[in-house]
Amino acid sequence: MLRLLLASLVLLNLALLTGCGQDAKKEGFGKYKEQEKPEAHEHEEHGPHGGHLVELGKEHEYHGEVTFDAKEKKITVYLYGHELSKPLAIAGNEVTLNLMVDKQPQSFELKPAPQKDDPEGKSSRFELAGDLIVAEKIHDEEDLQGRLSVTIDGKPYTGEIEHHLDHDHGHDHDHDHKEETKTEAKPSEPAKAPPSPTEESK
Repeated sequence: MLRLLLASLVLLNLALLTGCGQDAKKEGFGKYKEQEKPEAHEHEEHGPHGGHLVELGKEHEYHGEVTFDAKEKKITVYLYGHELSKPLAIAGNEVTLNLMVDKQPQSFELKPAPQKDDPEGKSSRFELAGDLIVAEKIHDEEDLQGRLSVTIDGKPYTGEIEHHLDHDHGHDHDHDHKEETKTEAKPSEPAKAPPSPTEESK
């Protein structure tokens, strides 16, 4: 009878240990899967050089980054693949920016300016410097309104230079706030109640 009781206790302990082990495995497996889950590709607002990003092709197949050096009055375009960490060197002799300047369309051709690791005869960077229209009319990156056009492996791509609303909103908000501060009226004093008939008789 004692042996039977001991055997029952041993079996019960084994069952409990097996169940706990299975729960731990399930929990660990879930955590592992969560860590290994690939991150979704999110489109950044700015590129590695702080410029405007331009989507090229379907599903962000390629990217362009447009920057402006206000001191040198120079526009630079960097090319990337799907990932912004990988510069894309192409064999083309130029890329084109079609911009609106003083509400008029203007076309600018940027010439290759290869980066250090670009293969010979290819460039992932293109520049425009010394242009009189740019020097006179473009003051910062927010003036770059238009499209970027580039040919990659014989196929033309065009993308819009997007300006995010957060920047414009912040600028307008500050401006409006200052205007409101200037024109803010002082609160009027409450009107005094007319004297009662008894007070007038006195």
